[in-house]
Amino acid sequence: MSEALTGWVNALGRLPAALADALRRVGNRAALSLQQQRLADFAMASGDWLWETDESGRLVWLSSADQSRAGVSAPWVLGQTMDDERILDAAGEPVVPPQSLQQLLQRRGPFERVITLCDTPRGRLYVSHSAVCRYESDRWCGYRGTARNVSSAVLGQRERQAAASVLHKLAGQIPGLLFQFRMHADGRIELPYASERIREIFEFDPEDVVRDASGVIDRVHPEDTPRVLAAIAQSASDMTVWQQTFRVVLPVRGERMLSGRSKPERLDDGSVLWHGVITDVTQQMHEAQRVRALARERDAANRAAALRSEIMSRVSHELRTPLNAILGFAQLIERNRGDDAPASAVTSAMQIQRAGKHLLSLINDMLDLASLEAKGFDGGLRPLRIAPLVERCVALMAPHAQLQQVSLSMVLAASLPAVSADLRALKQVLFNLIGNAIKFSSAGSMVEIEVGMDDDPEWVIVAVLDHGPGIPADRLPSLFQPFTRLINKGVRKEGTGLGLAISQRLAHAMGGRIDVGSQLGEGSVFTLRLRTSSEAAQPTGETAFDELDAAPTRPRLAGTVLYIEDEPINALLMQQFCAAFPGLHLTVATSGGEGLRVARELAPDLVLLDMNLPDMDGHQVLQALRADAATAGIAVVALSADALEDHARAARDAGFDDYWTKPIDFALVEQGLADRLGRGRS
Repeated sequence: MSEALTGWVNALGRLPAALADALRRVGNRAALSLQQQRLADFAMASGDWLWETDESGRLVWLSSADQSRAGVSAPWVLGQTMDDERILDAAGEPVVPPQSLQQLLQRRGPFERVITLCDTPRGRLYVSHSAVCRYESDRWCGYRGTARNVSSAVLGQRERQAAASVLHKLAGQIPGLLFQFRMHADGRIELPYASERIREIFEFDPEDVVRDASGVIDRVHPEDTPRVLAAIAQSASDMTVWQQTFRVVLPVRGERMLSGRSKPERLDDGSVLWHGVITDVTQQMHEAQRVRALARERDAANRAAALRSEIMSRVSHELRTPLNAILGFAQLIERNRGDDAPASAVTSAMQIQRAGKHLLSLINDMLDLASLEAKGFDGGLRPLRIAPLVERCVALMAPHAQLQQVSLSMVLAASLPAVSADLRALKQVLFNLIGNAIKFSSAGSMVEIEVGMDDDPEWVIVAVLDHGPGIPADRLPSLFQPFTRLINKGVRKEGTGLGLAISQRLAHAMGGRIDVGSQLGEGSVFTLRLRTSSEAAQPTGETAFDELDAAPTRPRLAGTVLYIEDEPINALLMQQFCAAFPGLHLTVATSGGEGLRVARELAPDLVLLDMNLPDMDGHQVLQALRADAATAGIAVVALSADALEDHARAARDAGFDDYWTKPIDFALVEQGLADRLGRGRS
């Protein structure tokens, strides 16, 4: 066979293989084309863009370059590089440190989910990029990647972060821990959310308890742990609100008291999620304990003060009963003495009165102090002009000063404002301060009273200065304590030791105070400070201060008086007093029942009624008198050894026409009878 023929034969032999190889290449190209088409269809169906760059970063292929097929154009153009946008985080904020897309591409390494903000035909969109490197013969040739519109996800993340920020700010303003507590079906516990307060409440960082909250339970006080866990189990069982107050033991702050409340929610996986708040109530609990302790102390003090007041009232009543006879008969001796009465008898009567009045003063001071301690000050503050009151006090104290051979000096500042005070209390304080200054001044010295403004314009001061022996410094702190009395050169001055204590309490009750300064051998100054009032001063009306004027002419009394009194000596005393008035007829009844009968038969002009009778008290007698038409219009005056002001007020409120205290002051009795039975004066 020739060589040509042989060549043709060989060629024909290779032809099937060549044809097969060609067919394989055609099939591969068709399969590749089909694969590419499928990938492009998948990309368009998923909403992603597929892209490819060369080694220079220019786009050489885009899956959605044909807008008619894709429905939307890609945000880039073939043959150009991608826009150099800043890389953003999941919330659309620039990453730190700042980085751009082109900087990332120039690194020639794979990346995923890199977000940028791109300009597209639909506006600016948040786009997420992912890419792998493309190699040919081990040579880097560019990127193949995807891009997806993640605008909805970014905006959603922004909204979630904004909501979280608002929650964080609100939680920071709440004085407690906001939390979510989750208990899984297998018993695991966690705190999916805990506000920053957890660092203070439980001394944990929020991230430390997100997956495991067992450490929080471990810090509950061992004695309280069973109760807290039982309450959690009960809440999970019946879906009721969990509410507990319990103790925790913290590494730094030690034992604290917490109070928590949360509402449970059962989730689809069988776990229970509580939403609630826990606050530190340690200070409130301590404060509540302190308030309860103070309340107990206050109640105990009030009970003790009330008991002292009651005891003082009873003691006063028992002391006043015999004192009524002593002072009463001494007054009658002095009132009825004739010109030929022995001087010794007159002197004895005066000494009896003097000693009795001193004892009565002590009783009255003790009652005043007991009343202030038990009930406090019950006066009414109002704007008063201070200057006329001081002038009146000084004028009334002048005779007493003359007897002690002491002169009084008074200086009043001009244009003084009104002070906020109670008239009766202020008079009592002024009398006490001026009287003490006179008492402790030596003969021939002067007591100075100055009224003016304090350095602070909110205060008016009344300073009472004496030139006596002074007060030792160690005695000053106790000067305003009850029964504190001073001794000068071994001579004890007459007094109860209660005046300054009462005066200081009255000053405090009026919103002021009394200060004292003293120098041994030079004298002392007591300064009353009273708050000024912006209101106009009110008229004080009658400002007489129980002054001891000369006895007025005796009134002419006429009428019938019924005296209901079970104590014979008191009845005898009143009979002897009334005997001095020929027109006055006194009838005595010794019990309440007898008094009611005599009142109906006699129809007296006036009934004098003792408040403590053997068969009924004075209020019951008064009620019976008012209930009977025959006696309802008779004037009734209460007589009692009980000198407490609230008892006297209660008697007047109950319907008594007046209230006279024992020991009887016959000058006041005479005036009271004259007001009701008087017919001029003789």
